[in-house]
Amino acid sequence: MKSIFFLTIFFCFALASELYANQISSPDSLEYVVRLKNGDMLTGLIIDVLDESENGGGIQLKTLLGSPVIYYKEIAEIYPKVTADRTKNRIFIMPTGDAIGRDHFIANYELGLFYAGFGVMDIFSFTVGRSFLPTVQSHDQISIINAKATVVRMFWENAPGGMSIALGGNLTFVNNRNNLNHVYTSINFTGERTDINGIIFLKTGNQDFYTARFGRELIDFLYEDGSFGIGVGIKTKFSRRHGLYFIGELWNINISSVTNTAIMAGVRMQNSSFSADFGLAVFSVPYIFPVASFAWTPF
Repeated sequence: MKSIFFLTIFFCFALASELYANQISSPDSLEYVVRLKNGDMLTGLIIDVLDESENGGGIQLKTLLGSPVIYYKEIAEIYPKVTADRTKNRIFIMPTGDAIGRDHFIANYELGLFYAGFGVMDIFSFTVGRSFLPTVQSHDQISIINAKATVVRMFWENAPGGMSIALGGNLTFVNNRNNLNHVYTSINFTGERTDINGIIFLKTGNQDFYTARFGRELIDFLYEDGSFGIGVGIKTKFSRRHGLYFIGELWNINISSVTNTAIMAGVRMQNSSFSADFGLAVFSVPYIFPVASFAWTPF
């Protein structure tokens, strides 16, 4: 399994080198998203800035449907399109190949796990989390640390979107006595409306059996060292004009058994500062429960 993991990483770098050889370059035009006070949203290039005292001035925006003049008094918010999707560094819990960059965030998962992420330049991303479950003692709470480096970021030359590749690792404390370690590589393909992310990961360490406490119940579970896992995530926008997305994740933490599979599907509502996810998670036990998360990206 370890050989497959490292061969996959080698394949990712070979693919990236081939794409660079084909001169995939970064776009040199900056698009903006304009949200009007009536709720409409437009995306395009600013081709002119108007200074009209009668109407208070405005901008001319080149869009797919024309080049309308938009006055400042009609604008509720304007920001570069590259910052429009500020959750591109993750699907639900799956880290994507994109870096956090300047999109530092504070989040809450399932109302019990508080999570924060920050970026260093457009390369390094760090996230930390800690649960605060009311019926669980402090030494039995869950803690998470994740770090990744986005080693490749490129844009398609003749189409919207691009590709990013990240290498990372995480450390999860099920409680003070049990911890899980993983290394992973994540590859993200972005388009105009849809992002598809693939992740492969390897469990490292020397422990196979773990004990976790939920309330007054002790649960023993097996997670073998050297387990090779995969995951696929998708995020697609329902409409060009609204911040409403479908999000989905498929996980298998050990590909030697299909019983280690979980699926999450839901919707995300977001703007440039806040996002909220609602959905259902289905495990192969079978077991179904609702999932939710809320994130604030203040800067």
